[in-house]
Amino acid sequence: MKEKISIISSSLFYLLSVLFIGIYLYIELIPNMAFDTTQRVFHFCLICLFIYLGSLLLSKYLKNNKPLKISLWIFFILYLILLITLVAFDYFRGNSSSINIIPFDTIRGYVKAFLNSSANLNIIVYNLVGNIVCLTPLAFFLPILFKKQNKFKIFLITTIGITLGIEFLQLITMSGAFDVDDIILNVLGASIAYLILNIKGIKALLNNIFLLEKNKLDKKDWIKVIVVIVIFIVIIFSLIVIKNNDLNNNYSIEFIDESTTCKEGQEKIYESEKYIYYFNCLKSDKVYVRFNGKDKYLLKDILNNNPTKYEITEHDLDYPGIGIIKEAKMTELVLTADLGNKAYNFKQIIENEDICNLILDKNFRQNGILEQHFFIKGIKEGRTIIELKYYNIETNEELYLKKYEIIIDNNLKASYKELN
Repeated sequence: MKEKISIISSSLFYLLSVLFIGIYLYIELIPNMAFDTTQRVFHFCLICLFIYLGSLLLSKYLKNNKPLKISLWIFFILYLILLITLVAFDYFRGNSSSINIIPFDTIRGYVKAFLNSSANLNIIVYNLVGNIVCLTPLAFFLPILFKKQNKFKIFLITTIGITLGIEFLQLITMSGAFDVDDIILNVLGASIAYLILNIKGIKALLNNIFLLEKNKLDKKDWIKVIVVIVIFIVIIFSLIVIKNNDLNNNYSIEFIDESTTCKEGQEKIYESEKYIYYFNCLKSDKVYVRFNGKDKYLLKDILNNNPTKYEITEHDLDYPGIGIIKEAKMTELVLTADLGNKAYNFKQIIENEDICNLILDKNFRQNGILEQHFFIKGIKEGRTIIELKYYNIETNEELYLKKYEIIIDNNLKASYKELN
């Protein structure tokens, strides 16, 4: 009876894996539809789990590990398909054919972008952490499938060869840049994974799971295993938190105007470095803000003496329907640039910094068009030239350049004109 249950269960798991492979192919082949990177990885992991469970039950029924050995080859082939799909045919990566052969140049660019907030954090994590992680499965597959790969030198040479192949493939298919920093990160990640997976207790446990060996693990071995698992969970959790924080502000904001009538006249409610905010009539005791649909406070209290953990940004004050008027305290300079989907660094060069400062107010991009709003803060009367330069993070190639002549009058008010 147990044998029949094993065979039936094994068959069901194999059928599930085939079903999910079919779903994957169906989605990928439909025009204008595709999995993103996270969905692809999750889908392939699910397929591998079903194949593993089916092979495990079949191996126990046959009383040998041949089905599991075959499943390892299937996992390896699926991983290679996933890898090629991500690096050469990923819809979300865009097109590029640039080359960077300067070590650590791209890495340094991403660090600068993180420090000055000129690139989305998800883009930085995707490129740096993604490159470190993407070849780590080789540290599992190569040594377990090829005996010679159990020597680190041979594994290292093989990994370098594979990552070089990936970079050339990206260059040929125009799906990414040929970047020496990608090679450095790929090899670094795979090497670290190789050293971790060759720790005595971890290697023995993996052989027990995937080859049905009966290696005994002592207390020290289990401690090593637990430490590695905890580190892995912490890294995954951190990446999830970064992604979630980037997608939302973690709380909803609703403005409520309870005034039915109010006295005429502008009422100042808040002043920042860049703007003065007024109500269009005298009603500051009747306008509230509600957080997460329940916590309700007077807007003027949140702006001037915030007693809560919540924050209101100047962008939030653009909310329509509550009669807020804002007056700019400085001259605004608006720049638009078509940068495509490239991650960028930008640098501002002020010829005479004693004349004025440039303050970034808003920064957003849609359909590849970057729009930045700056305020010109006068320091003393005079004239100066400002250059705004934008660089591709991966290649350091100049993407866009704008020059402006800035004039500060005796009242420290600014005006400007664009230079060709």
